[in-house]
Amino acid sequence: MGQNYTLWDELKSAMYGKRAIVILLGVVIFFLVHMINKDNYGFRDELGVFTFHLDNILPIVFPLLAVLVYLSKFASELHHRFILYTRARIPIKKMLLIKCSANAIISFSVFFLLVFSSFIFAFYIEPLLQTVQYSDPANYGMTKEEMVQNRNTRHTFTQLLVYGDFVYGLFYSLWVGLHAAIWATIGFFLLLMIERPYVAMAIPYIVYFVQMFLFIEPHLRPFRLSFTMFPFGFTQQPIWTAFVPMVGLLLICGGLFLYVYLNFRRLDQLL
Repeated sequence: MGQNYTLWDELKSAMYGKRAIVILLGVVIFFLVHMINKDNYGFRDELGVFTFHLDNILPIVFPLLAVLVYLSKFASELHHRFILYTRARIPIKKMLLIKCSANAIISFSVFFLLVFSSFIFAFYIEPLLQTVQYSDPANYGMTKEEMVQNRNTRHTFTQLLVYGDFVYGLFYSLWVGLHAAIWATIGFFLLLMIERPYVAMAIPYIVYFVQMFLFIEPHLRPFRLSFTMFPFGFTQQPIWTAFVPMVGLLLICGGLFLYVYLNFRRLDQLL
């Protein structure tokens, strides 16, 4: 590792070997569990299959997984003073910028691909395989035409279905991936600020969990961080409501960046 070390080098290093295998295995298990359990549920349509894939344990542990995807590696490097040992060959600020960028890109990519592959399966592959039996619309007191219209008003973001299934799936996948990157970036800055790595990586999850309970009132529930990313357990809200918690996360992220920038030479993790 030297002056020519690039973001691409870091991405290859981070996703080589055991880490890539663990992530791939996790995704396979994610799909297998749902393929096994699908027969125990009734589905209205492809949207129901899609939300079935995502509305499980994922909304509960999302920030923790987003942080661990890459930062478990970075935390180990900080613990073993790897960053300090490389400062003679590459400027430490450049190294941190590379690692912060890799952290955000990897977390974004993993969750974007997880959600988008779930969407592709539910909307395009499953109808060809016909492994799911859909309920008769009459069971819900609707005609087929009314069921199609119902999709557009079922959850936040399904308003986008009027522009086509693919537009909805792509936008929503990008949305979840973006939140993964934000949570991972918050964890990155906390690791630089807090000496105990497990505490630093747990704080985003604690904040997420506490906010879920504090925003339990009906008028506050649309602004819960969990519903911002997985809006399946609440009535459809205007899309702008989902941006409010995200702006809060971005402000937190910006505040942490400012603290690290202003106190860069005094951070214990970099001394």
